[in-house]
Amino acid sequence: MSTHTIHDHFASLASLWEDSVNDNIDEEYDRLVEHLHDCARRAESLKDVKKRLSSKTLELIRQRGIARATGSHQQTSELAKLCREAIKEDLKERRAAVMYKAAEAGKSIRKARRNFANYKTEMTSLRRPDETVTASRRAMEKVIYDFYSDLSHSHVYMPPCHLRIGRILDVGQPCEQAGRGLSTIDHIHTVTKLIEVSREYKMPLCLTFIDLKKDFDTVETVAVIEALGNQGIPTQYVRMLRELHNFTTRISPFYKEVITNVKRGV
Repeated sequence: MSTHTIHDHFASLASLWEDSVNDNIDEEYDRLVEHLHDCARRAESLKDVKKRLSSKTLELIRQRGIARATGSHQQTSELAKLCREAIKEDLKERRAAVMYKAAEAGKSIRKARRNFANYKTEMTSLRRPDETVTASRRAMEKVIYDFYSDLSHSHVYMPPCHLRIGRILDVGQPCEQAGRGLSTIDHIHTVTKLIEVSREYKMPLCLTFIDLKKDFDTVETVAVIEALGNQGIPTQYVRMLRELHNFTTRISPFYKEVITNVKRGV
C-alpha cells in the first residue's frame, strides 16, 4: 500500500475523534495522543487484501460446482474450460501487478518473481521393492529407473486395448487355429498320440516347449505392426502401439532427469 493511501486512511480515522465533557486539559491531551497512536497503528496494519481471483472467476467456479452436482457433464466440461482460462488470466494480471509494485517501490524484481515460482517437495528417501529404505540419491534413481522400466515394458496390462484387439484377432483366425478361451483338446490328443506311437515303434521324439512371452519379445516391432494392419486392427490402435515403442518417459525426482525407454520387455 502506498504512503499516500496510508495517510488518507489515518486522516479518516483521526477525524472520528470526539471531544469529551472533561474539563481536565491534561487528561484530554493524553486521550487525544492515545487516539492518534491508535489511528497510526490501524493505518499501518491495513493491508491490501485483493483476491487472486476475480469475482467473475469465482462465479464461474461456483457454477461449475452446481453443474457437477446436477450431473451435467457437457456443461461441467464447458465451465471447467472457462474456469481454467479465467484463472490463468487472473494470475497473469496479479503477477504483472506485483512486479509493477515492486519496480515502483524500488524493490528487487528477481525476489518478487521468485514468489511466483512453482516449488516441489524434495524426495528424501524411497522404499525399495525388498521393503528397505534408502536415502541415497543414486540408489533412489536406480529404484525409480527399474520401476518405470518394468512398468513401460510390453507386459503392461492394458485390458481395454487387449479386449478390443483380441476380439478382432480371434475372428480373423482360421477354424483349425485354437484361439484364446477355446478348447485345445484336439492339440493335446495329437501330442499324446504322437508320444504313444514313438514309444511303440521305439523312435526318438523331441518335444520343444516355448515360453510365448519370451518368444514374442524377440519379434520385431515393425513385423507386429504390419501383422496387426493385415488382420484389420483399427488404425488408432496400431498408431498407439507404434508410438509406445518410439518414445521415452522422463521422471525428475531431483535435478537430474531419469530417462527410461518405452520398449519390449520380458
